[in-house]
Amino acid sequence: MRTITIILAAACTACATPADLRSKPPEAAFTSSRSAQVVVDCVTERWDAIPVAIGPTRTRALPGGGATVMLMEGNYMASMADVRPTPGGSASAFWSIAVAISSREAQA
Repeated sequence: MRTITIILAAACTACATPADLRSKPPEAAFTSSRSAQVVVDCVTERWDAIPVAIGPTRTRALPGGGATVMLMEGNYMASMADVRPTPGGSASAFWSIAVAISSREAQA
């Protein structure tokens, strides 16, 4: 029964939207003296180099500047980063679907 619960939790979590992830605190947050665009380009380049990523990295502009970068596994989002401009450079927040699945497994 536990295996079925974990599989269902994974399936439901894999359908998470950016709004779903943003409703929870990020797993990591950083500031940088680099511009938001430089950080977006860096995150995209690094995530595109991950061999387990099945689908492309997607980038969407955020209202007010910056962008959301999504690491895709097929048609599902695996991780997401919001990168926003700040007066001194940029601020980034990261969420991961894998962390959500691990949390659910630990609670089962």
